[in-house]
Amino acid sequence: MSRWCSSGRGQCDQQVARGWTCGKISTPDQHFLADTINRCGETQDGGTAMQKIFFVIDPDASDNERMARILTKAVEGADVIRVGNAEAAIAEMEARRLVPSLIFCTLDLPGMSGLEFLAELRQHRWLERVQVAIVSDDAPDRQVLASYRLGACAFLTRPIQPHEVREAVRDFGVPAVTTNTGLVAQAEVLRRASHAA
Repeated sequence: MSRWCSSGRGQCDQQVARGWTCGKISTPDQHFLADTINRCGETQDGGTAMQKIFFVIDPDASDNERMARILTKAVEGADVIRVGNAEAAIAEMEARRLVPSLIFCTLDLPGMSGLEFLAELRQHRWLERVQVAIVSDDAPDRQVLASYRLGACAFLTRPIQPHEVREAVRDFGVPAVTTNTGLVAQAEVLRRASHAA
């Protein structure tokens, strides 16, 4: 169980009631080598603010732009990263060492499908808990169930309304996390070693 701390030293001596104001998050999960993960953003009082970084993964340029526009209007201070396929999204997250607030991903993608993307995220220790909302025109029940089994947090059907996006962000959005490259690399080595054993 992770607890927010205000000290930034991994000593979670107080639960911060006024929102995202701590510097780090402490986790007792001994399999994850990072004792602390830096949170992004700063407030005027010197604390940190929830940085809202979202990914939109959609090969259709107009749908991609529409979702980005809905997000920026629905969520104050939203930063939206738009990509056309799953491989580009993973590469962007790895390059930035970023765990986004929430990912909106379509099922029908060129190359890796939306379901394959969900499965691939679970193969990266530092991305396995990222929240993904699946977006689809009309998916059969088996795809909806498969999405949830693979860790999707929500399933949105087009046409998507702004209130649905706001609700998904409210229910599943988390502060974006920038991870320490060395700790992530160590965690990946440990994960692979444990799977090989």
